[in-house]
Amino acid sequence: MSFKLRLCLFISLLQYLLSLPQFYQGRFIHHAEGIQHFLDDVSVSNTHHFIKSTIDEYEGFFTQKIDHFNREYNGTFQQRYFINQTYWNNRIISDDVQDDHQVVFLCVGGEGPALDRSVLVNSVHCNDMVELAPKYNALLLALEHRYYGPSNPFGRDYSTKSLQYLNSEQALEDIASFHSFVSTKYNVAPTAKWVTWGGSYPGMMAALARLRYPTLITAAVSSSSPLQPVVDMQGYNNVVAESMSSVDVGGSTACLDAIVEGHAAIGAELRSDEGIKSLEIQFNICTPNTLKDKKNQEVFAGDGVVYLPAQSNDPSCSTAYCNIASICTLMTNTTIGTPIERLATLSAIQNGGKCVNPSYDAMIKYYTVSANPERSWLYQTCTEWGFYQTCEVGSKCPYTQVWCNATVDTWER
Repeated sequence: MSFKLRLCLFISLLQYLLSLPQFYQGRFIHHAEGIQHFLDDVSVSNTHHFIKSTIDEYEGFFTQKIDHFNREYNGTFQQRYFINQTYWNNRIISDDVQDDHQVVFLCVGGEGPALDRSVLVNSVHCNDMVELAPKYNALLLALEHRYYGPSNPFGRDYSTKSLQYLNSEQALEDIASFHSFVSTKYNVAPTAKWVTWGGSYPGMMAALARLRYPTLITAAVSSSSPLQPVVDMQGYNNVVAESMSSVDVGGSTACLDAIVEGHAAIGAELRSDEGIKSLEIQFNICTPNTLKDKKNQEVFAGDGVVYLPAQSNDPSCSTAYCNIASICTLMTNTTIGTPIERLATLSAIQNGGKCVNPSYDAMIKYYTVSANPERSWLYQTCTEWGFYQTCEVGSKCPYTQVWCNATVDTWER
């Protein structure tokens, strides 16, 4: 692979990562305002009894190996998990019948914001699992992925050296170890049916856990999971385009055409000093002449000048222009002006009126701070998966299509 293509892929990943504090995998982050408290003790007949503990536990930590593959290294860390025993505790068990129909649902953690207690009540991570739990009286679990959230073996150190134990192989062993821990601590029968759940990268891990440990994991629900590693992931933005034109989610051909036309016009403007000056005014760029740098141009337009929630469109979201339908309403409103002017209007709203700083150098500086937890996914994609979402000329990508022609910057920390 040429250095030029590597840089393009690297910029693509950083553009994606830079949005994580506000969005996660194409969606707004919603946190439950509180944890639901569940059932009180109820009366039962003499022929049956309820298995019920006095305390519903929601959060815990257990001792996990740092390196599952090196017997000479005995380092450990505290890995976080969440548990909801509400439906599990209310299984009705006959006194003369063995409880051999136990069901355990495990939400597999992944990249992005740390899990919290809402993951087993109401969250974007594994809500289908939560909704099905009452039907099967399932024990609900969530395991945080190593190096994401508090489950970092080295605390706030995300240096390249410390990240050496971050990979899917170690994480799969974490799941097997957690299975053993839970089975012992919570008296889960060997015959229990375990089902792993996840979407995107966690969905990959859910499926891989089933493949790796068929005697431990009975089934896996793996949603939107790119199980095949790919460096240049053109297909992602092709799907973004299809989503923006889908009538079923509030999109339209006119909406997609406006987005494509606007970004194409931005590409044309970036070819002249006059056009650059106009764009910097329209899109409220913080520092004049920022867009004269080719790398800054790719940061600005190569992954879209606005946020398009294609991966997880939420029709019920309440933030302004947070779903496809509302965005397409704006993008097809010709009274706002040209497609570029509509994109600029949407950008201003999504950025809260603040100026925009599409700086490649600032982005590099941000990700070379070894205490930055967002380095974890950057490291993992670089060493294992790729998944760099590019917008190359000739693809269906709705953003400004570019060939990568900048020089390579390397960094180590």
